[in-house]
This record gives sequence, C-alpha cells and structure tokens, in this order.
Amino acid sequence: MKKITKNFTDEAISAPHLFSDLAKVELYIAESYRTRAIIEMLQNADDAGATKFLIRQNGERLIVANNGQPFCNEDLISLCRSGSSTKTRGTGQIGYRGIGFKSVAGICKSVKVLSNNLFFEFSKVLTQKTLGIKTDVPLIRIPHPICEKEIENFHKVFSDMEEYKTVFILDGIDIRLVEEEIELFDSSSILFLNNTMELTFCLSTKKTLLKKRVINDSIIEIETSNKTARWNIRGTPELASKVALKYDGENIIPASDRESLIHAFLPTEENPGACIKINGDFSTDPSRKRIDLDDTSNSSFKDCCQIISNDINVILSGKDMYGFFSIFKNAQNGRFKKLLKEHLFSQLKDNLHIKNDIVKLETIRTKPDWINYQDYSLLESAFYTIPKDLDEAYPELYDFLSWLGVKELSIEECLTECEHLKISIFGSFEIICRAAKKFRFNLPNNIIDMINNKAIYPTQVGLKSGNEISNGEYNLLPDYLTLLREAENTSDLKIILKRAGINSVYPVNIVKNKVLAHTKPHQNDTKGINSQVKKWRSAELNVKDWFSGFSNVLLAKDVSKSHVGYDIEVKLKDGKEYYVEVKSVTSFSDAFEITNNEYAIGSQLKENYLIAIVVENKDEFTIKFLRNPISSLTFEKRIKSISWICDAYDSQLIDFKNGL
Repeated sequence: MKKITKNFTDEAISAPHLFSDLAKVELYIAESYRTRAIIEMLQNADDAGATKFLIRQNGERLIVANNGQPFCNEDLISLCRSGSSTKTRGTGQIGYRGIGFKSVAGICKSVKVLSNNLFFEFSKVLTQKTLGIKTDVPLIRIPHPICEKEIENFHKVFSDMEEYKTVFILDGIDIRLVEEEIELFDSSSILFLNNTMELTFCLSTKKTLLKKRVINDSIIEIETSNKTARWNIRGTPELASKVALKYDGENIIPASDRESLIHAFLPTEENPGACIKINGDFSTDPSRKRIDLDDTSNSSFKDCCQIISNDINVILSGKDMYGFFSIFKNAQNGRFKKLLKEHLFSQLKDNLHIKNDIVKLETIRTKPDWINYQDYSLLESAFYTIPKDLDEAYPELYDFLSWLGVKELSIEECLTECEHLKISIFGSFEIICRAAKKFRFNLPNNIIDMINNKAIYPTQVGLKSGNEISNGEYNLLPDYLTLLREAENTSDLKIILKRAGINSVYPVNIVKNKVLAHTKPHQNDTKGINSQVKKWRSAELNVKDWFSGFSNVLLAKDVSKSHVGYDIEVKLKDGKEYYVEVKSVTSFSDAFEITNNEYAIGSQLKENYLIAIVVENKDEFTIKFLRNPISSLTFEKRIKSISWICDAYDSQLIDFKNGL
C-alpha cells in the first residue's frame, strides 16, 4: 500500500502540469456521469461478483457496500488511473474503460475504501497537503492510508455490515444529487446484471429493498416493497444479446416508456423502438446514456432483432405467447425504431413461418375491417391470408404486419379475384358497400367495368354480373336485397348500383317488419350458475367462463379485442358453434345498442348469433340471451356513427340454465 501511494505521489511531483490537467479531466467525467455515480458503483460491484449491494446514508456520509471479490493491489492501481482497467470487453463484464469510478468526484468531497487488507482514502485536502500545493488536484489519484483507529471505529459503528467485503465511505456528499439519482433508478435496471440479486437503499427520505429472482431459464422476477414485475428473457444464456419482454403471468404486456431501454448491461437512455428491453455489447458515450452505433453496437442490435424474428416465427407456427405483438404498438419513435423495422423486415421478408408454410411478406394481404373473415379467407388462392385463429389470438398482429410493410387487401384486388370464388351473400354485400364508399366521389372506369362485368351479385342460380341482372335474366336474392336496404350508405349504393344497371333495389317505402322469435324464454334466471363468475372482471370474461361451465361446451373463447362483430366464440362437443355479443345493462328493461358491424354479422350468422344481456350490480350477476336478434327484434337506426338501438326485447330473452 505504501509503495503504491509513493509511486503515485512521485508521479504527481514529476509532472505537475499533467497532474493539474487530470483534475480537469476528472471534473469533465463527473459532469458527464451526472446521476450515474451510484449505478457505476453498482456496475463495479457486479463485475466483482457481488450478489448484494447496499447504500446507506449516515448524515452527510454515504456508505456504499457490496459482498463481491475484495480489492487487490492491481485493482487499486486501476482505480487510481484513468482509462486503466483489469477488465476486458466481451468477457461478460460490464466495465472496461476504467473511468466510471471517477464519477463519485461529482457527489462527495472524499472517499474511504475498506476492502480485504486494503484501507485507503481519496482526498483532495490530503493530496494537496502531501504535495505541499494549493492548486486544484484530482480526487481519485493518490491513495492515502487510513489509520487503524479509524478502521476500528467504523467497524464498531457499522457492526451489522460484516457480510460486505468492500465498503466505500463517501464524506461530504451532495445529498440532492444522490437522491435525484436514486429517484431516477428503476427496479428493472438490474435485469441484465450477471451477479447482483439484492439492492438496499437506505436514505433519510427513502428506504427501498429490491430483489431479483430467477424463476426458470426464461423468467426473471424483480420485487420491491410495493410491486413485483416479471420479465420473459429471450436469447441464449451464454450470449450478451438478449431481449426482455414484460410478462404478467399469462400474457406479454408492453413495457412502460421508462422501462423500454437499451441496456449495455445497465440501462442507457435509448429506446429500442419497441416496448421491451434489449441488452448487448453496445458501445456508449462516456456517460453511458447514448449508444454509439459502431460495428460492435450494430452487430449486437442485429442479434437482438434476430431473437425477436425467431420468436415471431415460433409464435406464428403455433406456440402461444399471447400479447407479443402489443410490444410494437405505441412504441416511441426514434432512430432505433427505424433500425428495428429495417432489420425485422430483412430477416422476415422471405422467411416468415406461418403454421406449416414459409411465406414471403409481399404475398400476404391482411384482412380489412370491411370484409368478414370467411370471405377474406377464400382469397388464399390469390394471396396469403392470415389464419383466423392467429387473428383472434393476436389482435395486434395486423398492426405489426402493416408497420412492417405488409399490404391490406384492397377493394380493387377483391373485385378482381372474387368472381372466381364462392363468396357469401354477406361478402358480396360488403364488397359492393366498400366500393360505393371508396368511390363515392370519383368512380374510375376500371371499377365501373368490374361492377358491371364481374360475377359478384348473388341470385337464385349463383353469382352473376351486373350486366346479367340488368337484362332482367336473374333476380337478386331477397336476403341480399334486405342487406342493401338496411345498409349504412344507401345513398352511395344507389349511385354505384345504378352504374351497374341495377335499379330495382330501392323501391319507395321499404319498411322492415318485426319478426317474433320462435323460442319461448324460460322463467328461471341464471343467477349463481357458475362459480367462475366474478364481479370485478369484465362482462366478456364472465360470460366466457359462464359458458365454460357447461359439460357440452368444448371451448369458449374471448375474441372481443379482434373486432369481428362478436365477443365470445363458443364451440360445442357436437360440432355446433355460437357467436356471442355481450351487452351490459343495469336492468332487462334498458335499451342496448349494436354497431353496424355487429348488425351485419348478426344478419349473416342468424340462429348461430346470440346477444348476451348481462345485468351486473352490487347484489347479482344475471345473464340472459337473445337468439337471432336481427330477425327477431326491431332495431331503430340512429345516426351517431351508425348504431342500431333496441329498447324492447324482454319477451325474447332466453335462459340457458339447462344448456345450449
């Protein structure tokens, strides 16, 4: 110890101008690392193999301790020098520059270090006294021995710290800067540390205990006093490049903006372009706040993107990771979002795995809102269409594919291909409605040609062209006429159908008559029918679990986020299927409304379409049903966007207490 002190003292005496310059460099480092001093000491502790890290305030003194490998003489020399480190980049250790510890100069006036048999102090006052000068000197340069009495006194005062092998005593601290840094410290910051599992912060204003637990090979849990967060870690354990997805125990959920960061083992201030964390061997500026996109950083980011691409292919091939595509929604814009998109596109454009197929992105067409899934899927002969179960399981999938550059099915493409397909009555209606809406102000000649000559209109003998119908040879099906007359955009439809030569759709005074339901309601209600019904959950989830309680129900699935015109899909063991839209009311005398999409789907599905009327209040949870509601009830069209209001339905309510 004495020899090391003498060597650094002699060096300062022999080059006084250089020594003075080191003070300015240290000041620059401290300013650059503002609000990073604590995290730099945490990094050093992790590199020393520490599993525990402690910060404790004692008046104007801050105790920072860890239970890692104690200092040796070589470590002390590296600590004193600038840019000298015993660590090597790429070996799994975080620090390698040898300047991070200098940042403590920005938050304290002196530092004592007690580690193994090394006891020394960094102090500007002692350095100036040793050199006999009054000019500015660096704080972290010359180590001064600590007397045994002071060491004994410390051990008496802090006798409960025997498990900590290395202790830093920071005197004359700027408590404002310390509090500011700890306030900014997020618990997820320790996610990618190699060794540290427990952090304790004991300030006069705040006490925090933070624990990290490895649940299994992929799940890490971080617990604080008031919450527990879970992360799903993706990547190869022995490699630095990893992706962390926030996890609620069932689904992947988007990380917050504060959590969504790129880590170089510890967090930078860079957003990765998605609501996730990524870690890798990233080069940073001296403060570790920004990523330097050199070759090493670019390679690490590309590796992280490959992890994401691999997960996408695994998910679309059949593995459940519900919520995964939500990580791309509402992510912050920035340079890494653009880079993320570029890498994912490059990695997936010719190699997207969906079910048992390898698909090129350019061949995919996502389903637009204006066409039902059954008829959309018929277009698979011309384009690759997304399977329905993926659509329902991952509502954000279309948004992700659109962001990646995948095209949505256009009305022009649909008109071109649909005459070769057995599209449904409702599909034909949706196609002509979309054409009417899109081209209401400007009807191009090629569209006029298609609506005249393509066989897209349902008749008693199949699909026929507008020209064939205008000649009087064929008549439109009554159900198709009903859909056209109840459509939202009848004024637009009149124009486009007139151009197709079809003028008999809108006679004067069309009135829809009320049709009574054929099934009489039971008198008993379903109160308490299923123990899974819980008042604090959404009505959709309760209805799903209510159906799951019947022995003849094979599957009840909540698809409410997919916006398909119903909330619950029910499959029975005998092969029957029901599609249930859930409406919450305060009593069975309240009116309810359905959207134009729900009205159209109900018109198509008829007896297989149910509306579940749910009454939920403090004392009860009751469910009754309306079967084939579009035919059995009278709805009044009200112009909001377009809504259908029913305020008289009590005579049609059905109980399913005894099963479907």
